[in-house]
Amino acid sequence: MKISVVSMPNWLKGLIIISLLGFTLRLLGIWYGLPYLSHPDEARIILDTFSMGHRLSLVPEVPDYPLLYRYLLLFVYGAYYLFGRLIHYFSGNIDFALKFLLDPTPVYLISRLTSVVFGTIIAMPAYYFGARIFKSRKSGVVAVLFVLWEFQLLQHSQWALYSIFYCFVCLMAFYYMSWLVYDSRLRNFLLAGTWVGLSVSVQNQGVFLIPSLFLSYLLVLLNKNSPSKKKIIIYSLASLGLLSICALVGNFYWLFIFQKSWVRMVWMMDVTRVGFSSAAPYAYNLINMAGWFFYELIRQDLLLGIIMVCGLFYALLRHRKEDLIFVLFIIIHLYFTSQWGFRQLHDVISLIPLMCVFGARFLIEITERFSNKKVPYIIAAIAVIPLFLQALAIDIKKMHKDTRIIAKEWIESNIPSGSRIGMDWPVLSVPLESNVPFLLRTPMSEKYYNERLRPFIGSQYEENIKSLPHYSIDELKINSAEPLWPKKMPQQLRLEAGQKPVFRDLYSHFVFKDFDTIINKDLAEYLVINSYVWSMFLFDSDPYKRNLFKPYVLDRLEQNFKHSPEYIDDKRHGYLFFLAQQGRDFYSPLLNQEVKGIKLIKAFLPVNGFGPEIRIYQIIRNEK
Repeated sequence: MKISVVSMPNWLKGLIIISLLGFTLRLLGIWYGLPYLSHPDEARIILDTFSMGHRLSLVPEVPDYPLLYRYLLLFVYGAYYLFGRLIHYFSGNIDFALKFLLDPTPVYLISRLTSVVFGTIIAMPAYYFGARIFKSRKSGVVAVLFVLWEFQLLQHSQWALYSIFYCFVCLMAFYYMSWLVYDSRLRNFLLAGTWVGLSVSVQNQGVFLIPSLFLSYLLVLLNKNSPSKKKIIIYSLASLGLLSICALVGNFYWLFIFQKSWVRMVWMMDVTRVGFSSAAPYAYNLINMAGWFFYELIRQDLLLGIIMVCGLFYALLRHRKEDLIFVLFIIIHLYFTSQWGFRQLHDVISLIPLMCVFGARFLIEITERFSNKKVPYIIAAIAVIPLFLQALAIDIKKMHKDTRIIAKEWIESNIPSGSRIGMDWPVLSVPLESNVPFLLRTPMSEKYYNERLRPFIGSQYEENIKSLPHYSIDELKINSAEPLWPKKMPQQLRLEAGQKPVFRDLYSHFVFKDFDTIINKDLAEYLVINSYVWSMFLFDSDPYKRNLFKPYVLDRLEQNFKHSPEYIDDKRHGYLFFLAQQGRDFYSPLLNQEVKGIKLIKAFLPVNGFGPEIRIYQIIRNEK
């Protein structure tokens, strides 16, 4: 049967156009940084997924997050590998690994394309939520417009991260939780449990959905028109059984490496509480968190942000069954994240699709009194067009070179190949060629490469880069197995901080070498530092605290690195005072050009807003 575009209803044409534009806008930005640069979390996720394939194991090397997203990528990489073998692009496993290390662009593109796909098909549950739960096709169409053109959802769809996949799964879970309170068949109980379980398999925050699921059970139980209470209890238990099974899919590794997983989870919980601040950057309560959340939505999404916030309050006012489920999830999520020592919309990204959907419902219902039926569509267009244009402008900027690529080209033209270069944090710095692939320049990744890959492909890799400018890279931070407590840190504080894995880890990896070691022991000839790292240690008043790492563009991250000029005994952030102090003691003399024998020879400032400020120094050994 042929489908004529002309005969399509206007609302369907509108959905198709909105979806195609949303897909295109996402697609334009996925080339950013390749083949050299990526989001650090992208590299971690992709490398860990590759290691599972290499080790023939579904158990992660580092048990940090649930694994369902990585299993999805593993399937995608497997299909890519098989296709490559079929067309003779890969001659075997070794060739596959070598091609990835020499140019990871294809792998990053298909990984990011996966996010683009889920960032686009999230329109499906958004539409059905409006059309079926709210019983309004208009709400569904506007919800699609909002979720596809909302700024943060656009930005997150361009990275190979779990975030957008989680948003999709989370919205599907909400759709079925809301639907089952109106249609209490066993099928909907099972689907609600399945999608909540899958949410837990994608991201730890998926557990925040469980109270809303229990509330949906309760609402069905209290409904006089529902089946017998006994049947509802049986349905609920069946739903929870599927939830448990689906949650186990991405978390079964706990059964094999429980102790390692437990230690890692405790460490991650402490990391979220501390962040990287030596003074409390926020007030840790629900009201302050909600105020921050509303402010950021409005600051970043303008009129759409206002509509989303109004949608939440409208849900409180209406308090229908789906409203109660929605509001409970928002409150629980904001309460727990209010205790975190850093804030960005990335950490509450799963709330945004729901805010878009309920914002769409608010807009449609509040404008029903207008005789002109196009009014809600006009307001929706006014809300999202500036965001669309802003995202398009950012996509265009992403097509320009990041400062790290510009610095790479300058170094390769002006600094002799083979020179020893010290970098403050290589994974965030200039991607120079070295005997270790750039993607693997973290202590854990480099160890994996040296022990498991170098014996097989190390010589081939080095042979391939021999004709390119390459350098000997030394990290300016010390990566130690044990914490390196600064001399200024009192013994009692060392003992207290030493009881927490998070502080032991930070003092093991964020203490810098002294300049005598860098110059006379490491024999460095040049130094490269960047604002992504130095801004982590500086006071807010320092003019050099600028150009922080902002992968989602509009976040205000300065507050996440808040430091006190004196030690604060709060048993939380204060332990980082001495770490931040030694970082300032390292960077301030360099930034102010006060280190004898170290001369600033080049600086790069981000022109298009992408990339850090970079400073390159030469070590002058004959200076008297």
